[in-house]
Amino acid sequence: MKILAIAFVLMAVGAAENDSYVMGPYKVSFDTGFPKFDYSVNIEEPIISETLSGRQIEYILNLTNKSDVFLGTLFINLIYMEGGRDIPSNSTKEMALKSKLYNMDKNFYIWDSAIRKIDGTYGAAVQGFSFPVIAYLAYYNPPFDPEHLSVTIFSGYPEKEDFLTLLKTIHVEKLNATA
Repeated sequence: MKILAIAFVLMAVGAAENDSYVMGPYKVSFDTGFPKFDYSVNIEEPIISETLSGRQIEYILNLTNKSDVFLGTLFINLIYMEGGRDIPSNSTKEMALKSKLYNMDKNFYIWDSAIRKIDGTYGAAVQGFSFPVIAYLAYYNPPFDPEHLSVTIFSGYPEKEDFLTLLKTIHVEKLNATA
């Protein structure tokens, strides 16, 4: 009987584990609340470009619903700016997200927006609607390197609870100091 109880505890602990992915020199972990068999994950090759402040490296994770690609896409973008940058205020982050959503589709109606805690620091989140799509965006600078690294999240999954679960559980960390 004790063995059975231990087995159930281990199964419960295993089920509560976040997804974890390596994106360049970073490890990103999160929980979406989706069954793992329901989606696929693709991590794209880093995109390196030159900006006014120096080299920029973008890492992209694309999570796609296997049964409904149109309404089930999630992107997590990490952007590393080699030369650094000023950290935008949270209200500026919120305004930028609203503008980004509007620029995706001029018919997007901004339903809700907020300054909120993401990964132990404050960032911004926006919810918009343009029939038949409900979209969510979030932006923050991880506390371990806010001048160089930013995280942007886009979700086309229609359930707000799934996006909130992601915002509550996402964590980005640097794998090692020499990377």
